[in-house]
Amino acid sequence: MLRLVWLLGWTLALQLQLAPSQLAISVGTDVISTIFDTFEIQQDTLASVEYLLSNERLGFDSIYNKLYEDYIRIQNMLPLSTDPKMQPKFFPLDKLLTTPPYARYIFVEKKCPYTPSLVGDISGHHKHSAPLFRDCETLKAMICYLIEHQFSSLESLDLFQGLTRNCPLDDVVDVYNLLIPEMFPELLQLFLFEGSLDEDIFLKSFLSPDGLSPDELFYRTVTAALTVNEFRLNMSGTIIFQEVLGNLESEDAAMAGNFIRGLEGDTLSRESHLEVYETLEQTALISEKRAIWGTLANIVSICPDYEIGMYECERLVSRFLKNAPEELVLPFAIRKIGQLYVGTDQQHWLVTDFRHFKRPFLPRILVPLEHRINSWWSSGIFPRIPMTVQLLTSHHERQRAMNIFIEDCLQEGQNLPINHNFVDWSGETEWFGTWLVKFASEWSESCDDKHGSIHLAIASWPFLILCNRKGNFSFFFKDGDELETWDGFASRIAAKVTNSVDNQLCASIQRMLNTMQISTFFTPDEMASLVDKTFVPISAFNSLEVSDAEDFSMDESKYNSQKS
Repeated sequence: MLRLVWLLGWTLALQLQLAPSQLAISVGTDVISTIFDTFEIQQDTLASVEYLLSNERLGFDSIYNKLYEDYIRIQNMLPLSTDPKMQPKFFPLDKLLTTPPYARYIFVEKKCPYTPSLVGDISGHHKHSAPLFRDCETLKAMICYLIEHQFSSLESLDLFQGLTRNCPLDDVVDVYNLLIPEMFPELLQLFLFEGSLDEDIFLKSFLSPDGLSPDELFYRTVTAALTVNEFRLNMSGTIIFQEVLGNLESEDAAMAGNFIRGLEGDTLSRESHLEVYETLEQTALISEKRAIWGTLANIVSICPDYEIGMYECERLVSRFLKNAPEELVLPFAIRKIGQLYVGTDQQHWLVTDFRHFKRPFLPRILVPLEHRINSWWSSGIFPRIPMTVQLLTSHHERQRAMNIFIEDCLQEGQNLPINHNFVDWSGETEWFGTWLVKFASEWSESCDDKHGSIHLAIASWPFLILCNRKGNFSFFFKDGDELETWDGFASRIAAKVTNSVDNQLCASIQRMLNTMQISTFFTPDEMASLVDKTFVPISAFNSLEVSDAEDFSMDESKYNSQKS
């Protein structure tokens, strides 16, 4: 009974504008789930809940989107799902994947406009087994809406993969027929080789010459060859490809035949590769057909797999980026090329060719730092666990406990949870983020136990950014070294700590940077600009201040005097 009253108290507190930061560090997932499952559906409360869901750093939206409400709750929420103002926070794609009745109401029953994106990556817990994938009628309706209204912004093939892996052939064929005018190798691959589908049905249909111009048939032949080659299957000896080569004009047939044999035997020459590229590029520029640009992007992406030479491949990338009209090329294609050729190298000579594209097209490392930080928060950098409190009184005890805690999280491939706390014998609690930030502010070049505290120092970085604080990390970072990679960083720090080559410590640092996704979203130079007060950035781009960060726990009268 006391538990119920306490939970209702938290729900009521939403109407009093409880600080999201205090809520995040003070309670467990169960309490927040209860809030989202029971809040009163009226204007003031909806505004308070929306305020929580808008805080990307704290991951409230992740808890809400994973929550499957009961039947009555869903029925009460359904009328809101058609409101364009409510859709982005209360009914985003992740929520629809968890709660198919909302998606069915929007796309099947009401057939109303949908403002949130359907074209992005699906988060890990839903990628292959979302509840929505068991409702194929609704999934098909969503994808049809995507094709009609959002396809030009396509960033991911996850929804299409959900269809081809889980739905009956009739539904898949219907979607396939809609997509034929947009088909490029990565998309065609889903219909040929995903699930238990018969690839011959789709391949024969795609390569049928009926009603096709010579240029269209040549594009389809190359697209199919690139798709089948991805699985290292024999092409030149199959009846399907023999027939399609026979249907091509003689010059195109010779060109396509050389290309197919080069793909099969890993002997694709620079001349054959470039000849096919130039032929398709000319067709794309004249026809303004988006699908051909998708196939050209794939031709560019396979270039390093053959003995063509990286410099020649990069020149072709530059040509593609300069010639491809933004309105006729998909973000999916540009981002794939960027990840392949630029990776995490912001100094790569191709970077300038990417810069004229808008943000959705850019590979992650070229997205402006402020937006990358927001994406980092949204990726679940601060997971939440059932509320935990450790009875530890001294600084030494807490440092030792934190080292063990960090190691346990790393072993399980998890980030540090946001709602872990310490308590002393008097009952005063301290959020461990506060402790980490204090630790970081005191950690400096003069720290005696470098080996014993190196992981704590790195673990403090997300919390420093969260709290808009910096420490003295001159031990870690080199001013103005924009070329250092995270692998080089880990090797250098491990050697600096032990005065020798220490592969074990190096691997541990790398694992920690990967687990916290620091090495995925940032360069060492950028992280230094965010957390090291002694760092002197080489350019203004790297000196972003997180000015809108919330004050979490630095006001100890507010957060550190909670009695257990």
